[in-house]
Amino acid sequence: MVLESLVLENFRCHPELHLSGLGPRMAWVGPNGRGKTSILEAAHVLARVKSFRTHQNRELIAWGAERFGVAGRFSGGSATRLKVVWSPEERVLEADGRPCPAFRDYWGKFLVAVFQNTDRQLVQGSAALRRQWADGLAAALDPAYLPALQSAQLLLRQKNALLRQHRPDRAVWDSLTTPLRRHSAVLAAVRGSMTLALAPLLAASCARLGGGREALTLRLADETSRQLERSDAELWERESALRTARLGPHRDDWEIGIDGRPLRQFGSEGQQKSAVLALRFAEAALIRQRRGLWPLLLVDDAVNELDPPRQEVFWSLLPGDAQVFLATTRAGGIPAAAGFEVAALD
Repeated sequence: MVLESLVLENFRCHPELHLSGLGPRMAWVGPNGRGKTSILEAAHVLARVKSFRTHQNRELIAWGAERFGVAGRFSGGSATRLKVVWSPEERVLEADGRPCPAFRDYWGKFLVAVFQNTDRQLVQGSAALRRQWADGLAAALDPAYLPALQSAQLLLRQKNALLRQHRPDRAVWDSLTTPLRRHSAVLAAVRGSMTLALAPLLAASCARLGGGREALTLRLADETSRQLERSDAELWERESALRTARLGPHRDDWEIGIDGRPLRQFGSEGQQKSAVLALRFAEAALIRQRRGLWPLLLVDDAVNELDPPRQEVFWSLLPGDAQVFLATTRAGGIPAAAGFEVAALD
């Protein structure tokens, strides 16, 4: 699926920007503050209705405007036109001119994978960051995942509100726990399958980035499945005593290991940077395996901090038949052989 044109209206620093004739390798180059990353952000919003830089869509609205809009035209996919209009009061999603009443009707029509210089947080940051990453990938791979996740999150909020009451009602707890078990089982199965499929792809990408000197592993700490094994009686006793829900998809985590040890504690800065790049390449490759097409690869200044040998390998790992958008401050860092069409933003 190729994004051929992109229109931004009142998006970040762009009151209006029309980009047409977008090719397979596009690079926007210029000083900070010129809106390079905003172009990549807009493509991400078109895919996921949110930015990869902020959780607050209101921050994407240009100063003085009331809403933003992003529209794209595609070839080679299930939809030829997508549009997102967002304001604090309203969200409009369209595919080929038809409204999508629910987010799940829109999701997955256009896929992206992001390489960014803050990706080390996937190693160093909280489990919530890794769950957010895993949920986005799992929803891109399996259409059953997103509705199950949305339902589970709603039930979790209701359950936690119940458990905080002075005397939570067991019958109400049962009415929430039964469907939560069903949705949690779906999520656990998809997460487990995804992790098993991702692990060898991660190891292969890391072997190339690290010159074969390092071995990366990926392990799921599957707390959801462990809680599913508890009986209702045991789970009720535990949750009512702790006054918080233990069953659900909100306590899983993923651990990246290097040479048999946790990367977070034992990996050098360079090893962690290489590992998250390898993870992003593995993510894109898994989408290609499962969905039959590459996601749009968004590269936001993720290469400059690598040493020259790893930079060279990074460029060689970009799939030849995938569309790539790059934002960088240094045109000189892009090798001619990478085949990028460079546009300057002064």
